[in-house]
Amino acid sequence: MKMEPFKLMVKARGYTIHDRADVLTVFTSNIGLYFAQEETEDFIEFLDAQALDNRYLVFYSEDKPKQIIACGGHGFIEDKMFLRWGMVAQDAHNQGTGTQLLIQRLKAIYQQHGAADVYIDTSQHVQGFYEKFDFSVVSSIKDGFAPNIDRVRMIFNNWAANFVKPIA
Repeated sequence: MKMEPFKLMVKARGYTIHDRADVLTVFTSNIGLYFAQEETEDFIEFLDAQALDNRYLVFYSEDKPKQIIACGGHGFIEDKMFLRWGMVAQDAHNQGTGTQLLIQRLKAIYQQHGAADVYIDTSQHVQGFYEKFDFSVVSSIKDGFAPNIDRVRMIFNNWAANFVKPIA
């Protein structure tokens, strides 16, 4: 896959409890198409119980370091490595931020765990994005997250992909 220049360059750092409100704002901006309102409590529970493990990142633009525009992490679920709660603020979509978020998380996984299989539970609305990066569908459950938001489980294991080479 040929990488286009990013319209917005972002930097990442580890999530802290002080980021909670800003991260919830990013989440809320995506309710409707990407997340359901009823997922809010699950996300809050994740932030409070698991996000402080240094595997959840927040992203900000170089010119506005105090404004969080994306977040996401990784971790084990059922002995499998998963990308966890990745999202980009609605007003930062289509600028390369999601690509940078994905690459940073894959880089962290590779550095910590080597060429492990990586799973994600995402929706049909984002499935095409991940397919561009060699993720493939494992299963799909209609309305699995909420009405009109299917649960699509995908896997990545192509660590030889062109976009991965700079990070491996």
